[in-house]
Amino acid sequence: MRKFLNFGPVRFVLLILVFLFMGSLVRANDLELQKIESAEGVAWLQPCEEKVLGVDILCNKIWKQDVGKNSITFTISEDPAVLLTVARSAEVFTGIDELSLDKLKKMGHYAEGFDLQKLTIGSNPAVKVQGYSEGYPDIRLLDLYVYHDFRIYSFLFSVSPGQDWERFSVLVSDMIKSISFVDPKK
Repeated sequence: MRKFLNFGPVRFVLLILVFLFMGSLVRANDLELQKIESAEGVAWLQPCEEKVLGVDILCNKIWKQDVGKNSITFTISEDPAVLLTVARSAEVFTGIDELSLDKLKKMGHYAEGFDLQKLTIGSNPAVKVQGYSEGYPDIRLLDLYVYHDFRIYSFLFSVSPGQDWERFSVLVSDMIKSISFVDPKK
């Protein structure tokens, strides 16, 4: 027993290296922890204020941004193609209920079987739509329509191919949780 515990410094270093190497191979069995371990881009998120739209959301400032009059599109990844478009309606609305099921389907070009859920973002009523693109079944969508200050704000996430959705689900979730509104600058 004494000989086993009494080994030289070289063996001690080797033993430590083996423990370190073996420890790095241990992965979580819990699906939620696996998502977090493999989450794409979460570490680089920072607050991004889109002054023209009046929206604050977490983003990565190195993402390509295409800015329009009432929208901005972030290219989160090119391969797989992951996009976020944030837009503010030009049309005035009296409430989120103006977005009927048929209107949402036409706006988002959703394939049959999409999931619709009412929720709130901050104190703003919202609708979340999850599903696939009509005509492009390989594109997975998660879209939020938020009613704020008589406008509908759209937060449109897409991933293609759709099987890569899990890689970006934590990133998308963190971005959604960060949404807030500020006074838009003209």
